[in-house]
Amino acid sequence: MFDQYLRTTQIPVLEYKIQSGKLLYHWANCIDGFNMPVKLSNSDQWITPGTDWKELKSGGAMKDDLKIDNNFYINVKKV
Repeated sequence: MFDQYLRTTQIPVLEYKIQSGKLLYHWANCIDGFNMPVKLSNSDQWITPGTDWKELKSGGAMKDDLKIDNNFYINVKKV
């Protein structure tokens, strides 16, 4: 995580999509191995994105938007 913020000028992008009520997410615009967890602001839930796509395992259907805690220096993009 420190190499991303100390040795590059790239701002990590959390890309996500919602398919069939499931959240799929991953990091883009980042160094290899970047895996910083982020907190969702509309719940007390944390997700741990990596450079590969991951799926949120939740019992309820996901809404159309994803809200991230503002304390993280990242960009968020729906794809």
